[in-house]
Amino acid sequence: MNNFFQSPLWKHIKTIIYGEESFTIQLFDQEYFGVTKRKSLWLTSVSWYQVLGVQLPSNNMPWVADQVAKVYRDYSWLWSNISFQRWIVNEILRFHNVSHRSLDFARGMRQTRHQIEQRVQHETGLIPSFRENMPLATIMIDVSKSDEELLSEMNSWAKSHVRKSLNHNMIFRVAEPKDYDRFYEEWMKISWLKWFNTISKSTYLKLMDYLTAANCGNIFMVSKDDVILWGSIAVYDDTTITYLYGFSNRDPQYKNIGVHQFIKYHMFGWARERWLRWMDLFGGAPTGFDEHPLSSVSKFKESLWGIKLERYGNYDIVLNPILYKIFKAYHHMRKS
Repeated sequence: MNNFFQSPLWKHIKTIIYGEESFTIQLFDQEYFGVTKRKSLWLTSVSWYQVLGVQLPSNNMPWVADQVAKVYRDYSWLWSNISFQRWIVNEILRFHNVSHRSLDFARGMRQTRHQIEQRVQHETGLIPSFRENMPLATIMIDVSKSDEELLSEMNSWAKSHVRKSLNHNMIFRVAEPKDYDRFYEEWMKISWLKWFNTISKSTYLKLMDYLTAANCGNIFMVSKDDVILWGSIAVYDDTTITYLYGFSNRDPQYKNIGVHQFIKYHMFGWARERWLRWMDLFGGAPTGFDEHPLSSVSKFKESLWGIKLERYGNYDIVLNPILYKIFKAYHHMRKS
């Protein structure tokens, strides 16, 4: 399965579309792309570095520790540099989601994740990030299977919602440029209600122009009676389609008609027609962590069956311990 966050597509989006400051770094004999983040924090300005999609060498923690020390030497010279974050994509395990029916399996996964975090921190100096910028797990659906096969593998709740949704006169379609303004307006309404950040309209339009011209992304929409019930921007390469952004209508009258199952069911077919193999539902809670903020989202995605990938996740190299503690406190204060 591909490493989307080190792909040329993602690099282009981050640098050309979003205008983020980028750099390259050599880690474990491989070149990685990263971005520099900056923020004004009270009376000072702080910076941190982020590299997504890092693959640690297997069974060579001393080499990892040497690389951590080198990054610290190279990036800690400036007082305002807080940390160097890596999203580590090494897999803890991949498994069919039916495994979630076992409480023993969930407890075992929780214990395994804690053990890995302790080992990585003890042997390398990397510490688990307080900011979970990238998910610790994702759910992958094999869209090469037929609709009948995919439907048969869903749990009974998801299966019944797909069947129910097909009787509610909803329309699935790929948005055209004439739909872009309306999509953005609806996205902004939901972001305001749910208190999440989005990209600016100029960046959004620039993104859509690029995805359309390069034929590597679309907006997928579900509507009913000319009301947009669900929308998502997704990108794709030769094998995989991945969610980037999305929203759903919050009107209670559309709550129980299976909108989410309807869009997934139709996107599976859309991806299959284009000879893609996987749909990355992107973003799930680590198994065994019911308190995780993505727990309810995970349960829905896992109900569609598929394969769950548990990854090492987000780790930091602390460059300035004092600023790091202040920024951590600031982050938790904003979340509370």
